[in-house]
Amino acid sequence: MFDNKLFSVNGRGVGTLAKALELSLYQEFGDDKSYGGGNHTFTGFKFSPTAGLILTTTFHPDPSKYSTFNTPLNCQDTAEFIHHWLHGADAKSVPLGSWEDDCDHDGHNTIGWRVYVGDWGQIDDWHGFIAVKRVYLWHGK
Repeated sequence: MFDNKLFSVNGRGVGTLAKALELSLYQEFGDDKSYGGGNHTFTGFKFSPTAGLILTTTFHPDPSKYSTFNTPLNCQDTAEFIHHWLHGADAKSVPLGSWEDDCDHDGHNTIGWRVYVGDWGQIDDWHGFIAVKRVYLWHGK
């Protein structure tokens, strides 16, 4: 991982979400064969009440920190998992920032998602690879 990684993509739909996840992996690992050469997967997740669903690509030594998937998931399968999570109570409880909220404007808003990293290119701790949260997308006239 590099420390000054910036990543923030918002959108809607499972297919677009899978591509955002793919891009996040490619940004980090590229074609480097020692990191799986573009075939990296997501190994687990945890819920953060402030960040949303945090995904990891490593196995945490403390199993109480992250729930592991039964088998590592590719981007499409991870996107399907996230899609279901986005419709649940946990996703709806995560606070939104000013550019993510249901703002009043001369247009309309739809529910989407945001895939992002925090400071130092991580979320929560160094195992937190990327986070996903439910956000509003603004559509002008």
